[in-house]
Amino acid sequence: MIQSQQQQQQQQHTMTSNKAPEVIVIDDTSIDESSEDSYEFYIAGKPTTLPRPRFFQKGIWNSKKKEMVEFTKEVKELLPAAKNQVLFKDGVCISITMVFYLPRPTMDFVGGRRAPGNLKPSSLIKQFLPLHPDIDNLAKFVLDALNKVVYTDDKQIVKLVAYKLRHNDMSCCGGTRVVVAKFDPSQEISL
Repeated sequence: MIQSQQQQQQQQHTMTSNKAPEVIVIDDTSIDESSEDSYEFYIAGKPTTLPRPRFFQKGIWNSKKKEMVEFTKEVKELLPAAKNQVLFKDGVCISITMVFYLPRPTMDFVGGRRAPGNLKPSSLIKQFLPLHPDIDNLAKFVLDALNKVVYTDDKQIVKLVAYKLRHNDMSCCGGTRVVVAKFDPSQEISL
C-alpha cells in the first residue's frame, strides 16, 4: 500500500484506558518528507524472529526459511511494484521503520477470552514491556525477507528504526508494519 507522506505523518497509534487516557505516538520522522519513493505495508500475524543459522558439514540450515518465503510472498502481494522488479536499485540509500505488534497473552483479556474489545483496562497501560523476542532478531527476519524484493541488498539501509510493543487492535494477534523510504542524505543527524 502506497500512502502519501502527509497521511503517514498524520497516522498515530493510539491507546486508551478507562482509568487514565494515554496516547502513545510512534515516531514516523524517519520518513523523508520530500520523497515520493516510500512504501508501507502491514502483515497480520505474530512477528517472526530469525535465529542464528546452524552450520553443518554440508552447509547452513535456516530453520525459518518457510516463514521467510511466506513473508516475502505476502510483501509481493501487498506491493505490486515489487512483483517484477526490486523497488530500490543498488546505490540508493534507504531508511526503514518497523513496528512489531506482539500478540497479547490470554491473561490480558477479560475472562481469558480473546475477542475484539475484550482487553482488561489494566493491560492497556502496559504496551511497552521488555519481553522476548529480541527486537534485533525480529528486525533481521524482515530485513532478510525484503532482500532482493524491496532493495537489492541490505547494505543500502542507512537508517533503521524499530519498535516492539503489545498489540491493542481487535483480538490482538500481532502484526508487522514496515515503511521503506528513500533516504535524504541532507537530513541532519544529531548524536
